[in-house]
Amino acid sequence: MTLTRHLYAVDEVHAALTYCSQRSDCSETVFWCRELIDSGYGAEAISTLFSAWMWHRGPFDLQWLVCAASTLASDAVTEEDILVSAHHLSQRCMRDHSLWTVLTSSAPDRVTPRTPPFCVGYTGISDEELFFFRALYQGRAHSAWWMARHWEPSHVWACLDQYVESSTYAADYRVCFHVLQHYESLLGYRVEDSVILCLAVLSACLSPAQQEKSFCVLSDHMVAAAPAQEQSIRTARRYTIPSACLYGDTARGRMTWSQSTVSSLRDMDLRGCPFWEEHRWTTEDEREAFYDRFFPDDPPDEWTLAEQQRSHGDGILAPGDVTRCTMEKYARLFLSQPSRLAWSQDGKEHMTGPYPGTLWVSVPRLHEPVDPAFLVPVVRRLRVPP
Repeated sequence: MTLTRHLYAVDEVHAALTYCSQRSDCSETVFWCRELIDSGYGAEAISTLFSAWMWHRGPFDLQWLVCAASTLASDAVTEEDILVSAHHLSQRCMRDHSLWTVLTSSAPDRVTPRTPPFCVGYTGISDEELFFFRALYQGRAHSAWWMARHWEPSHVWACLDQYVESSTYAADYRVCFHVLQHYESLLGYRVEDSVILCLAVLSACLSPAQQEKSFCVLSDHMVAAAPAQEQSIRTARRYTIPSACLYGDTARGRMTWSQSTVSSLRDMDLRGCPFWEEHRWTTEDEREAFYDRFFPDDPPDEWTLAEQQRSHGDGILAPGDVTRCTMEKYARLFLSQPSRLAWSQDGKEHMTGPYPGTLWVSVPRLHEPVDPAFLVPVVRRLRVPP
């Protein structure tokens, strides 16, 4: 179990950063982000922030992505940029899980005749493209994504560019789409492009009022992020890891109640953390200087149990759950907030089976031909009883 600068488990700090950012807890969000940065995990902090934004904010906080394009995605990113991005992410009060719901659902909905103004009288649009534009215009994310899955990704991006040209925020949309197409600059690697493509489709489904809120510029005023320099490790451990964030994503979240990680803190194995690798000691004199510098008020094995349990403790699974964490429970715990762009959620089909340790899912293209009758818009007619 790798420990951070202030002896938290690294995987738990990542989980706490995601958890606190989606709960709009600005102070703790900045604290956990600072903990990763101070421990030498700046790039990993950016990746966690991007994942947290994507799954829990996404289309309803596009301004975060606009800002990230010029800060986190640049080669000259600074620690302050990362902390400001963490603070911005936690400022939004609206959680939304439309991306997860749409990715794990089926059954598209029919569209109505309501059509984007730029399509009226334009003869270069196919029936499939017109269906796609109508679905976006009407906020029917399921239907828009269903149609997008029939096309090559390049064609989907081209249609999205064409659709947002008439938006008040066309320039901001172009920035977002550029970053999403090169998402490895934030995530750190490429993994599954279909998830990002779905996110872009959902972003275009926003109404003008939703776009205004999503692109709203937030305050740059940030809460204090770091403990005072004179504080020891013992006193700098200001917050406790929330136990509610551990399930599935951490070692402790896959342990039972009868198991504990406290012994690993008392043993204080500091290998693996970039910060501690820089302060290795080899001689007895260096060892004494190390403890005098970092643990002037006793090492972890002499702390009270309450102090140790700020970062370590018992597992959270019942004895019968030891063999696996399930995708169903993970979705129920962390992905059950409203999905504002996913209509008819009663029939959604969440992934089943064990939780694989990542939310990235593979969504294959649809190769069956589209039924022309399904593309015809539904017209509601008033029926007067005899």
